[in-house]
Amino acid sequence: MGRAGKIHLACLQESHGDAMVCWLVDTKAEVLAPYKQGGTKLSTDVAEALRDEAVSCVIVSTPTPHHARLIHAALAAGKHVFAEKPLCCGAQEAGDRFAPRADSPYPSLDPSPSPSPIPSPDPAPT
Repeated sequence: MGRAGKIHLACLQESHGDAMVCWLVDTKAEVLAPYKQGGTKLSTDVAEALRDEAVSCVIVSTPTPHHARLIHAALAAGKHVFAEKPLCCGAQEAGDRFAPRADSPYPSLDPSPSPSPIPSPDPAPT
């Protein structure tokens, strides 16, 4: 629940009144303590939250070295994911975590698309 996590939470509460925050997860229980009010579940175990069928979307707002692992876990649990950028720490991790797989239920882009030319702007009227 760092600075960015608090911003995302406030944005959800202010602009998406129909969104329900089911869980808040942080590795430090003391960070979660101020959020004990209300019906939101609190945990230091992300797997616990990902097992909850009421969760349809996950916001990953952690230090960058944890992004790829948490994004991958959320997708594997069948959740939609909104993640802070960057998604991972480098090309090797991106290939390891996000390479298209034949057994994936998620459609993916061709990993090596041919470059497409940038379209020219329409000519100015004369």
